[in-house]
Amino acid sequence: MKKQIVAYAAFILGIFAPASSAIAEGGKILIKGTDTPSLRVLIRKVDDGPLLWVSKYQLGTETWVTPGPHKINAMCEFHRPVTGGDVGEIVPGNIEIDAKPGNTYHLTGSQEALKCLLKVEERAN
Repeated sequence: MKKQIVAYAAFILGIFAPASSAIAEGGKILIKGTDTPSLRVLIRKVDDGPLLWVSKYQLGTETWVTPGPHKINAMCEFHRPVTGGDVGEIVPGNIEIDAKPGNTYHLTGSQEALKCLLKVEERAN
């Protein structure tokens, strides 16, 4: 009887335990852009696919991809404080990644003239 109660509790906890946000169904892999007050990396397209709107005319900082090579097109939104507020600028950037199962890919960017130089950090889940 005690074993049945323990098994039942484990079953219930398994159902209600939160799943890892970096693991998707079907073996997809998370690509995540930086989202700080000074920089947001907004993912625009993957592999020349459709624009990745998360709401009306708004891009998001995350997407899921299948394993393998991908071209990521993004917009980097830079903000810097100035007297009386802040100044923002949005510039495009591109990067190619080879997404591997069991990893998450974090995008950062730096501004160079009218481009965003994207960098990717591969992190094991």
